Amino acid sequence: AVTSRLEHAVGDALNTPQFPDWGRDWHAGIHNWPQSKSTGTMIGNIVWIYNVIHAYGMVDFGRERYNVLIKNRKNWDVTKTMEGNVKAMGGAWSWMPGC
Repeated sequence: AVTSRLEHAVGDALNTPQFPDWGRDWHAGIHNWPQSKSTGTMIGNIVWIYNVIHAYGMVDFGRERYNVLIKNRKNWDVTKTMEGNVKAMGGAWSWMPGC
């Protein structure tokens, strides 16, 4: 019952005529952090934070999660590989919601 209500809230907030399944499929095609070719920008996590804010109104939670991303970004070592940086920051940082 709770899961159904949460999924309904996501659909109501995020699905549009152009993207009718965005709430369910938003992560499709977004690379997880270690697979990204960027220098550590966690695009999937940023999109997830956006979704959480808009679906559930959790602005403070979203702000805190984003601040954690920014804090860890400062620790990014450009001399290491992405895998080396992920390992140095802890394996949980390579996880992206929805994947």
